[in-house]
Amino acid sequence: MTPNLGPGGAQAIEDAYALALALEQNSTPQAAFEQYEKMRQAKAHKLVSQAWLLGQMAHATSPWLQTIRNLGLRVLPKQLNQRQAEALYTLGF
Repeated sequence: MTPNLGPGGAQAIEDAYALALALEQNSTPQAAFEQYEKMRQAKAHKLVSQAWLLGQMAHATSPWLQTIRNLGLRVLPKQLNQRQAEALYTLGF
């Protein structure tokens, strides 16, 4: 995952927690890892996609794309930012 969202540490903690839950709930490590993958895969894919997209926006070289990006960030509703942060740091399991 690119570092554009900054959730690396939080995701590592979530991963450890999810794995501990899966190990506690399953009788074999294989079953636990399968459950863990199901628990984490959707969020991980979403974060990778979002981080990549934000990285592309952040590193735009075209002056008109930079202007559109900067204007968009200025007018972005704070509620949308809050929703994004909640999705990033809320456990989905």
